[in-house]
Amino acid sequence: MDTNNYDIICWGDNTYGTCNPPQLKDVIAISAGFWHGMALRSNGTVVCWGKNIDGQCDIPNNLKKVIAISAGNKTSYVLQYDGTVVGWGNNNDKTIFNGKLVSIGCHIPPGLNKVVAITTNMYDDSITVLKNDGTLVHCGTRIDNNTCSVQIELKRVVLFATTGENNMVIQEDGTTKAWGRNISSEALKIPSKLNSIKSITGSGDSFIALTNNGTVIPLTNVSLDPNKLKDIEIEKIPIYMQSAGLKPLTNASFDKNGFMNNVVAISGKSHVIALNSNGTVVCWGSNYRGVLNVPVGLKDVVAISAGGLVSMALKYNGLVSRPTIRVSLLHTIVGFITKSFVIICILTLLVIIYIILNSR
Repeated sequence: MDTNNYDIICWGDNTYGTCNPPQLKDVIAISAGFWHGMALRSNGTVVCWGKNIDGQCDIPNNLKKVIAISAGNKTSYVLQYDGTVVGWGNNNDKTIFNGKLVSIGCHIPPGLNKVVAITTNMYDDSITVLKNDGTLVHCGTRIDNNTCSVQIELKRVVLFATTGENNMVIQEDGTTKAWGRNISSEALKIPSKLNSIKSITGSGDSFIALTNNGTVIPLTNVSLDPNKLKDIEIEKIPIYMQSAGLKPLTNASFDKNGFMNNVVAISGKSHVIALNSNGTVVCWGSNYRGVLNVPVGLKDVVAISAGGLVSMALKYNGLVSRPTIRVSLLHTIVGFITKSFVIICILTLLVIIYIILNSR
């Protein structure tokens, strides 16, 4: 049987072996945490590696078939095929939230189901999930009986992202909402309506959007007059990517208006990774511990994930045939027996015909 052959490529901080991923050939998704990594295999099982001081790599034995993964700082989360979420790792840290000392970690409220997408907040290891009815649920930080509701009225959500301190959504009608701690004066200043958006991601105090035509649009932390961003189409936002230090990065291309283009996916945490349509990768932002140092010659990439101190890519290596010796031997034996049986039947039939003809 032929199967797709993929390699996980990692770069950045390798203190805990995060940049030495396991050799797996059936990976369909990857997720980079702060110091650990997660991989989802085609059979719905999960593999973790890297730092495991808080149990973030101790995969539960009773997981159902997994369809999505999200690695945090000291936690790991998965979305199962039945719409439920499971988390493991650190459950004991404390932080100050709204003036209160609260526990952080993988606290999933009972009865959470019908989930279709998940993303981890690396700041406090909480998780934000999108349900199939378009509602958004934030959980993990122990507030109000172990759950933290989204303290803002939302319509049906189609896209969402977090920077760790702030959150952003795009609703079904294209309108946007942002809320959070607003540490940066620009952090929550986003266009009130966005059209033709494929995905959004958060990095540092910024939000970044990828349009359906492959253009990358920074939405926050840029020198803009927010009053000019009200209810206008994304193509008309006067953002010049070169001013953000993105050019002349290797593999990056820009359109005549200064927007980075020919991109099919983006992923952000402390930095940002973009996957180009030709399978190459571009990184920008903070280069702490070498997270921007893309391996020379990296190509044929099909998926990316930005973590805290590590970057990950899933590289396609074509098709690989993986029959085992036993299976090959069994096929040989069965084939021989089948052919022998057919020959015997034919010879027997010929003998019978010969006897009948000679008896007349």
